[in-house]
Order: sequence, then structure tokens, then C-alpha cells
Amino acid sequence: MKFTIDTSCIIELEENRPHAVALRELIALSRSGAISLAIPGISASERQHNQSYSNSFNMFLAKLSGVGLSDVEILKPLAYMDICFFDQCILAGEETLALEREIHQVLFPRIEFRWKDYEAHSRIDHDTAYRRWRNAKCDTLSIWSHIYYKCKIFVTHDKNFHNPEKKTKLIDLGAGHIEYAAGERIRHLRGELTQSEFADILGIKQAMISRYEADKETPSPRVLLRIAQRSSRTIEWLLTGQETTASAPAGKAKRLAAKTTRQMSREDLVEVAAGYLRDTRSPEADEFNTMMTDLFTDRRRM
Repeated sequence: MKFTIDTSCIIELEENRPHAVALRELIALSRSGAISLAIPGISASERQHNQSYSNSFNMFLAKLSGVGLSDVEILKPLAYMDICFFDQCILAGEETLALEREIHQVLFPRIEFRWKDYEAHSRIDHDTAYRRWRNAKCDTLSIWSHIYYKCKIFVTHDKNFHNPEKKTKLIDLGAGHIEYAAGERIRHLRGELTQSEFADILGIKQAMISRYEADKETPSPRVLLRIAQRSSRTIEWLLTGQETTASAPAGKAKRLAAKTTRQMSREDLVEVAAGYLRDTRSPEADEFNTMMTDLFTDRRRM
């Protein structure tokens, strides 16, 4: 499963913001081979903290290395003079340019596609107008790269991508899934319940729900399973935003089960397996039971 994380995620990691915890979980999953991670190369052309632009692609690589992303795939964007790095982009064709135009129209309907057109109609000063247009171009090329390179899940904290109408259109264009980090998914599942009410249902303290939703902490395996049982969503969806399909390789399912239960005692394993089989009548129950039995047996041998 291929994930794309955008510039907003890099900033979360750089500044150790609340969602950095969940993003580091994705990085760990990537290193374990459970998923693969990619970053749009256009992120190298975004404005830096000092409001300037990088003059070297190596500066971008150093930034990625600093936040633990040195081994991720970099998706080359379409070439744009004075925006992209000449050896880190690809030339546009009719189809690729048409896709970019469609994405731009979805995300930025009030900003002209070409700079000279936006410049001619803009009523703000030149520098501000250019920054606004360039930011729109970078965001457009970011998800263009995600779609063009056939990635499946686009992880971003940019609210423009999560606008319900825009999100639907981007998915229709091939974006697959557009997700926040894990904390946002738990907040979504809580629905109209207060944090205190949701915590009572799960048998934990309200403060823990607050930490989960702020991505300051990842739920324990037992809590993840309780949330999954009561929401009809899988643990994989809670961790990654993606469901495992029926045709997914069994090895991946087993690795996920191992990851979920690796910190649990034998007694916990038995309780979790029994609870799942008691509360669930899904076709996957037998497979889950088999995996839990195997894990239990492996641990007895240790």
C-alpha cells in the first residue's frame, strides 16, 4: 500500500507538532515493509520557514533526512521554469497537463492556471500575488504527483484537500483516499459523543482520548481493538486510514496482527481473541482466530 505525505506533514515532523506521533508511526510501518511512503518532489519548491525558497535540491534532501524520511520515494512533478529543479521534474504531455488543469480547477477555482493570467487580473501587489499563485501551483502538483504515480492514500493536514466537495472530486480524479493522521480518524468515530462519554465506553480515562485525538499518543493494542469492534472499522484503518481488502496477501494481515499484539501478555491475547470472536460474526473471524492462535503458540515457545 503506497502512501503520499505532503508538505504539511513534513512541517508537522519538523516542528514536532501533535500529528508528528502518527506520522512517525507511518514511517515505522514503511521501514517494516508493511506500507511504502512517497513525497512529492514539488515540496522542495515550497516556501521555507524564513519565507524564502530553497536554491538547492540537496537542502530539501537534508530536511527529509532530519525528520527520518531519507529513504522515501520522491515523486517528480511536472516541469515549471523557476519553480522546479531541472533534474527533478518531468516534461508535460497533453494528458498530464489536462489532469493538472482539472486538479487546479477543483482546488483553486478563483486562481488562474497560468501565472501571467493571474498576474493580469490580480488586484494585490506583485510579490503577494506570486506567492499565492505559486503556493496553489505547488499544492496542485503535490496531489497531481500522488495521482500520476498511482499512490493510494494522500495524507495531509491542509484543510483545502479535506473540503468535502473538493475531496470527492479529487477522489473521482484518482486520488484514492485523502486522510488525516490517526487522531483525526478517532475523532471522526467519536461522532457526537463527548470525549468523556467515549472514554467510558472504552473503559479508559477522558485524558487518553484527548491525547489520541491530538496524536500525542497512539492507542494501545487493546484500545485499538475496542475502538475497532465498536465502530465496525479495522485496526488497520485506525492506524493507516486504509482497509485491507479480501484479496490482500495473508502475510500482510499477519504482520499487522503481530504489530497490534506484540506488547500484550498471553492472557491479554486470549482475552482479545475471545472478545473479538464473541462480538464479531464477520467472515474474517476464523482467520483472525487462526492468527491469534499462531501468535500465542509462537510466544509460548519464546
